[in-house]
Amino acid sequence: MGCFLLQDNDINRVFVWIGISFSGICGLFILYLLIREKTANIPYYLITDKSIVMNSGGKKTEIAFADVESFSLKRVGSAKMIGISYKNDIEIRKKEESKYGERLVRDFNVKIAGVQEVLPAYDLSMKSEQLCDLLNERLRSSSVKNGTDGSICFRYFSALSRSSGVSMPIVSSCVMPTRME
Repeated sequence: MGCFLLQDNDINRVFVWIGISFSGICGLFILYLLIREKTANIPYYLITDKSIVMNSGGKKTEIAFADVESFSLKRVGSAKMIGISYKNDIEIRKKEESKYGERLVRDFNVKIAGVQEVLPAYDLSMKSEQLCDLLNERLRSSSVKNGTDGSICFRYFSALSRSSGVSMPIVSSCVMPTRME
C-alpha cells in the first residue's frame, strides 16, 4: 500500500517512507520471533515447583505459586485462557504498583474474565483443561510443601512448547525430552 502512496504527488514522501520502514521493521521482528520459537525449542510455559514462567517473545513473566489463590479456565471471546486469582493482599499490591495503562488493562480483565491476569491457553501441546488442572495441582502441592517440612521426593516440571509439541519432564536435574502425541 505504501508503494501506491509513493506514486501520489500530493503526499509527503518522507512520511510514506517512515510508514513503510516501520511496517517492515515490525514484520521482520515478528518473523524473528516465529523463527526463534520454531528453531530454539524454547518452552512457552515452564512450570516449576515454586512458579510458572511464561516466555512471550523477549519477555519472561514469572508468577509465584505463593501469591496465587487458584487457577481457573476462562473463555475470552473464542480463546481459552487460564485466569489467575491472586490472594487479596497480592491483588491489591499488584494493582497499586501498576502504571496507569496497566491498571486499565487489569480493570478491563476483571470486567471481561473476572480476574486481573490471564494466561493464554491455546496453541499449546497440552489441552487447556489439563494445563489448568496441572497448575492447580502444582499450587496445592506447593502450599502443602510450604506448610510442612518441605520434602517432596519426586519433582516433575513440565515445559510446554507452543509450536513444537515437545514436553520436557525434568526429574531433579536430569532433562529427558519426550514427544507429545
